Amino acid sequence: MYLQRSNSFNKFRYFTVLFLFLVCIGVLFWRLISLTVIENNFLQQQGDARSVRVKSIPAFRGMITDKSGNTLAVSTPVYAVWVDPRKFNKKQFGIMKLCEMLNLDKYELLKKLKSYSNKRFIYLSRGVSPHIAKEIKKLDIDGCYLQQEFKRYYPEGEVTSHIVGFNNIDDEGQEGIELLHNDWLRGIPGKYKVKKNRLGDVIENLGIVRHPKPGKDLVLSIDLRLQYVAHNALKEAMNEHDISSGSVVIIDAESGGVLAMVNQPVYNPNKRIEKNVGQFRNRAVTDLFEPGSVMKPFLIAAALESDKFNTDSIINTHPGWMVINGKTIKDLAYYGKITVSEILEKSSNVGVIRMLKKLKPQRYSKLLKKSGIGELTYVGFPGEQSGTILEQSSFNHTLAVLAMGYSVSTTPLQLARAFSIFLGEGKLLNVSLLEKNEFPSSRSVIKPEHSKKIRALLERVTKTGTARRGSVKGYRLASKTGTARMLGKNGYIPNKCVGSIVGFGPASKPKLLVAIVLSEPKGGKYYGGLIAAPVFAKIMSESFRILEIPKDDV
Repeated sequence: MYLQRSNSFNKFRYFTVLFLFLVCIGVLFWRLISLTVIENNFLQQQGDARSVRVKSIPAFRGMITDKSGNTLAVSTPVYAVWVDPRKFNKKQFGIMKLCEMLNLDKYELLKKLKSYSNKRFIYLSRGVSPHIAKEIKKLDIDGCYLQQEFKRYYPEGEVTSHIVGFNNIDDEGQEGIELLHNDWLRGIPGKYKVKKNRLGDVIENLGIVRHPKPGKDLVLSIDLRLQYVAHNALKEAMNEHDISSGSVVIIDAESGGVLAMVNQPVYNPNKRIEKNVGQFRNRAVTDLFEPGSVMKPFLIAAALESDKFNTDSIINTHPGWMVINGKTIKDLAYYGKITVSEILEKSSNVGVIRMLKKLKPQRYSKLLKKSGIGELTYVGFPGEQSGTILEQSSFNHTLAVLAMGYSVSTTPLQLARAFSIFLGEGKLLNVSLLEKNEFPSSRSVIKPEHSKKIRALLERVTKTGTARRGSVKGYRLASKTGTARMLGKNGYIPNKCVGSIVGFGPASKPKLLVAIVLSEPKGGKYYGGLIAAPVFAKIMSESFRILEIPKDDV
């Protein structure tokens, strides 16, 4: 009986153990199926999240060229040198050589690595040339890696710096065209996957996810030949007259494309020394100034449009001065009774003020607005200023000096564009920095017959008037000079002036429209006719020769 009970218990224990064993095998088998079939995708994703990394492939940035295809900005391949502090052994052979090639202080480097010992990525240097990168690779230093990038290079250096601008270390536009058209120029980076082990080392390249897409090229309206002409002429004037700053703008009188735009002081975008942020400004579009007598043709245009005057109308400037609101305004000399054309030729202050007194105050300011004064030129340049016009409802000192080119602020580009209404058709050009097949239609400002009369008067100013130093033998040129005191925080600054000239030629069929502004000359001469007119003549003469424009004064 005891033996029978013992056998039954053994059988129960045997089947119990066998059942539990089969259950364990079943559980393991089910888990195996679950891991390999049911949860495979989830587990693969989790594994990839811990070992697979997506890396970026830099994209080539689009080139910037002038209208003839000359390169103004191009990207070149360079390398970034970085280290993983956890793997970088400071006792490795070759570290001294690495520091020499990257111009680094070894002790400063080791101190930095110690400070960031818990990090996995630290840049040592960026923009390293391929040649040096190749030598660094030969050192085979653990924890030191190379990463390809692109660096912007500007072949023309300071000559086109204010137009083209520059990029930062990450190849993003910071100034000029580089900033304005950054989205157009920059490409779309590519992507590729790699698998890393637990130490962060790449153990497998899983292939490209997306190929990099290069940026689009950009063609400017700039003519590099004329850009050099303007740059050199302005630089010579700056040195000759000890001028603080200056700008030159050359516009295609037929299309409105900006052919040249230069400023001083200048900088080299390839090797910037960021001590004076003001040197990065494109003063031709960002700096406002009161132009002075350059604005007098606009008043005469308003007078002709009113039908109260013609070019032969007599204006009495006696006694050569006048007092308005307790302030005296005078001419450089006594002119007596002179015609409207002589007022512009001699740049008579008393003459234009007496003409303005016979007009409605709003007529002149309205014409200035229609001429683009006080509004953006819409070239879209970063930091462009619109300027202002101080309007008055009745005649007073402010309105009087407005006739002389004061109480109005403008930029060199805006002023050059405004002068396009005197090219013959009376229309305001739409200007652009991009080479385009079609430009927006121009708006009419004054009647064509009045535009042609002003053009003839401006020719006379260049031949025998204040702009005679701006004449070029064999060519008919039309221009007007200006001299104005500089405005400061507490009024006009003594002994600080702006000399300027705006003109176009050949007058028979205008091809070029030029504006020159020279600020704070200290060499003894400051009148626009003395310092700006010769620069105008030099630029026109050289430009006509380069563009092979035939003479029209034979």
